[in-house]
Amino acid sequence: MFNLPEIKILAARGNVVELMAAQIQKLPPSTQEILQLAACISNKFDVKTLSIVSEKSLPETALCLWGA
Repeated sequence: MFNLPEIKILAARGNVVELMAAQIQKLPPSTQEILQLAACISNKFDVKTLSIVSEKSLPETALCLWGA
């Protein structure tokens, strides 16, 4: 999914944020939404907490994360 040589080149140029933003925009809307909620929790989270916050079942939450 990620191109390591491209990441290294962009990191050298300081464009890592742009690369990550572009990668996130390619994800399905449900995955983007669940990642936004996860970011509000912390840089570390568990699926159970995320499922509560997102008001989704554990399997549905895990499925949304799978593409990330």
